[in-house]
Amino acid sequence: MVYVIIVVSTLSALLFHFYLYRLIKRWAERDFLRSLCEDDEEKLQFLETEYANVIARRLKRDAFEAHFNQLATDYEQQRTKES
Repeated sequence: MVYVIIVVSTLSALLFHFYLYRLIKRWAERDFLRSLCEDDEEKLQFLETEYANVIARRLKRDAFEAHFNQLATDYEQQRTKES
């Protein structure tokens, strides 16, 4: 009986830590997107749409920052051309 309690406790602790890791990772990524927007709601909407696409494609973490920096730069350039 003691072993069952230990196994259940260990598994639930591991699952909880994995859940927290994923949650904090998403918060950090969304905070990064908001920092790129500089209070521009249209740009934030664009980047959040692209974020959903990136999550679906499973882009690797090391390419995430460079990809969104490039998208933000491209968005600004396209916006200045339209003006």
